Amino acid sequence: TKCSAIIGVSEKVLDKIQEKVDISNKKYVVYNGVDIEKFFPVQKYNKKIEVLTVGNLIWLKGHEYTIRAIKLLNEKYPDKFSLTIIGKGPLENKLKELVADSDIASIVKFTGYIPYDCVKEYMQNSDIFVLPSFYEALGCVYLEAMSCGIPTIGCLNNGIDEVITNNVDGFLIHNKNVDELV
Repeated sequence: TKCSAIIGVSEKVLDKIQEKVDISNKKYVVYNGVDIEKFFPVQKYNKKIEVLTVGNLIWLKGHEYTIRAIKLLNEKYPDKFSLTIIGKGPLENKLKELVADSDIASIVKFTGYIPYDCVKEYMQNSDIFVLPSFYEALGCVYLEAMSCGIPTIGCLNNGIDEVITNNVDGFLIHNKNVDELV
């Protein structure tokens, strides 16, 4: 390439580019940032452990695995967890059917699309953020959740594993692994 530099939001992105063209001498990572004036911790008093996920309702976001994990948690600890799913997409009806078939409709809420400014309120009032996505360049929602001071769960081999140190400032699991997610 004839450019001076290639900038990506994670090493994962740059590795994908490197597969097509040699950029080894001109690649730089600039991670996404977070507006800490909007995303910051608040004190909360939840009756249940509030789990939040934010993302388009598409296969690669792994929402199915989050729902399956909440079902298992609810079986082991009845009435201790709730799940809010923020997002819209082609899998919405299928995911709602999974919730209904799993008998957890009383503890799972689908919000659909909500304005960006409202997402922070959900994050601030949640206890755990999870997005077991199979592919994320980095994922600003993870950073925003971390900025709100809530434990954040993402998947290994994604851009977020360059930011989260497992069991230190978040948790990293293998994708499609419900047991690890639980």
